[in-house]
Formats: sequence, C-alpha cells, structure tokens
Amino acid sequence: MAARRHFPLSCTEADYNVGIVRIRTIDPERTFGRRCSYTVMRPTPNTESMETPKSAKESLQSARQHRKAGRYAQALEEYEWFFDNALSQRPSYYGVRLSYCLDEWHDIGKHYEPALHRLDAKRLDCFERFLDTGDAGLFHDFEAISKELGDVQGVVDRFQLLDEQHPKLASEAWFFAKQYFINKELWQICSKYLPEPHKECERLISKFFEGMKLYLEEPELFGNSDAQIVGWLVTDCHNLLRVLRHAGRNLEEGQAMEHIRLKLREEGYEKHISAVSAYF
Repeated sequence: MAARRHFPLSCTEADYNVGIVRIRTIDPERTFGRRCSYTVMRPTPNTESMETPKSAKESLQSARQHRKAGRYAQALEEYEWFFDNALSQRPSYYGVRLSYCLDEWHDIGKHYEPALHRLDAKRLDCFERFLDTGDAGLFHDFEAISKELGDVQGVVDRFQLLDEQHPKLASEAWFFAKQYFINKELWQICSKYLPEPHKECERLISKFFEGMKLYLEEPELFGNSDAQIVGWLVTDCHNLLRVLRHAGRNLEEGQAMEHIRLKLREEGYEKHISAVSAYF
C-alpha cells in the first residue's frame, strides 16, 4: 500500500486473528462524548475456549487481582482481553479502557517485560489498521498507547505527515492529536481543524455528562472520585478558548464561554461552573 511507505514503523504482523465488529460508540478523549458509528477492527474472541462468556467488568477486576498478587502473565492476558473486547460489550467503557486499563497494563511492564512488548505491538498494529481503514477509533488507540509509553513526538510526527499527504485521514485523526499541537502553541493548524465552536461546546459538554453518568453508576471505576471527569471538562474548555483567542476569533470565544455556563447550569452542575470559569 503506497501510504505505508510514508510511515516506516518496523512493525510485524499481529499474532492474533482480526475480526470486524460494528459498534455504536462514544467519541471520547479518553472519554465520553459525541456519539458516532463506525467499523472497528478488533480481535475475534476465542469463544470455544470459554466455558462461560466473560464480561468486561469481570475481566478488569481479574486483571487487577492478578496484578496485585504479582501474577503478571495472567494480569497481562486479562488487560489485553479487556482492551480488545470491552467496547463490544459496553461502549461506555471507552474512557476506562484508554486510561485505567493502559496505565495498569503499563505498570505491570515494570515487573514483566513481555507486557511492554505486547503494549508496543498493540500500538503499532492500531496505527497500521488506521491507515488501512480510516477508523478514527484506531488512531485514538494508537495515540493513547503512545502517550502511555512516552512517545508523544511520534504522534506529532505521524499527524504532520497525515496533514501533508493524507488530509482525509488527518481530519479523522485530529480530534485525538490536537492536544499535542495546543501544547506546542501551533495555533494556525489548531484553528484549521477547529469545527464550529458551538458544536465543539456541545461535544465537550456531552462528554462531561456521559462521564458523570458512568461515575454515578460505577464510582469504583474512577476511584470513587469525579475529579478526573471534572478535570477533563476544565481542560477541554481551556483548550477551546485558547485556540479561539490566539486565532483572533474573539467573538466566538465569548459566545463559547456563555454557552458552556448555560449548559452546566441547565443540567444542575452549578457547582462546577466555578472550576471551569477559573480559566475563562
């Protein structure tokens, strides 16, 4: 495939069979938010070897138990199973999958080197499949694992090549690459890919509401604290307003601020307005 010549990855074929699962999922930034439907390439579960169907929640709990007990090979198996299968069972695990799961998977790699090798192989495989399919969820997987492994520059470099050579793929990937460009204060490219501000406001507010809903249902997934979800909202709002301000879109900046305040107030999250307003 011609596109691959632009992205030398030194990547081998994945050592598992790939199947196709059609899911209706959430467009998160380790997150929850804009709902979208797309085809995601996922490993096909080996149901023949299972006496009873495994649930994603049970798999994550089992991984944590094995990790705590120092049974790292078993923990690796469960974390990888959760990563590959959680979305087909429950799309709202999107954020947990790309935050807690990856963080804990990476942690066992400090004690069990094969865990790091499997995580890096997963990262490269996700990018290869993104090039083949254009599935933004796969680029998000690639970005999240790269960040976990400390290869932030790799994400920037690959997106810049996409921007130059494959604009359609770049448009699909931007949502998950933008934070790196904001951090580098590359305002021109940030403004280029910013959608209409009111739509971005709706997306980040929806993401917050989805996160709070899951937190209220299963607080243990978030360490019994909503601090991370509120932190995501604050970061999202700050980033949106910074881009608008530095791009000279001052009227849109003011409108965005008021829209966010109004939506939080309407949904009963009055106490969170002060946290968000600190960055306005």
